[in-house]
Formats: sequence, structure tokens, C-alpha cells
Amino acid sequence: MAKFSLRKVNKDLKPLSGLYSEEELATISKFGTIVDIAPGQALFEEGQLGAEVAIIVAGQAKITKGGVVRGHLHTGDVVGEASVLNRAPRAASVHAVTILRIAVLDVDAFAQALNNSQVFRQRIDETMQKRAA
Repeated sequence: MAKFSLRKVNKDLKPLSGLYSEEELATISKFGTIVDIAPGQALFEEGQLGAEVAIIVAGQAKITKGGVVRGHLHTGDVVGEASVLNRAPRAASVHAVTILRIAVLDVDAFAQALNNSQVFRQRIDETMQKRAA
């Protein structure tokens, strides 16, 4: 088996290098699409049906529920997975605070990423467990 090379991974994912394994980076590179979001722009709106998952590649976003700030997201954070996996409305809104670079995975790409990488699947499971606690 050939040794993995970060040169094969989308160069835009470089900020995630110390946070994600090489396998995860390859999976995100293969199935994700890089999108830049302007400050103030919404990634997700509370109550809307989830159709995408986002991984924060660079920048900061805020989470609001009922108009109240509930937290912030930073480089490496995953958001939107619960709505997509549970086929449920978004529990909160997410807006860019700074210029935000995200890797977006639509429903099909997210399913393929989970099936492609056990390590990525484990990260998503752990993220959901932490938020449920």
C-alpha cells in the first residue's frame, strides 16, 4: 500500500492538519466542497431541515437558539451532523463571525464519508455524544 501524502489532500484543508488524522483529511478532501462564508452570513437556520454538514476549516462561527448565543465554533469543529443523521430540523442557527472557510458535505457525501472512514465516523459519533451530554 502506498504511503499517504498530504500533497494529495485539498490544500485548503491545511489548517486542519494538526486536528484531524491523515485518513480523515483524505476523506474530507474526497467528499467535501470548500466554501467561504462572509461574516454575518448564515450557515444554518434554526428549524430548517438539515441537508448539509459543515467542518470549520478556518474562522469562527456562533451558535444561536431562539436568538440567544449558545456557543462558538472554531477550526476543526463539525456542525449540522445531528440534523442530517436524524433527518430532523436544525436545533439552532449558525452564523459566521469572521470570514469562514468550511468543508461542506451534503447528505449523500456525508453518508459516503462515514462509510469510507471508520476514524471519521468515530469522530462524528464522539461529537454527537459530547453535545448530548
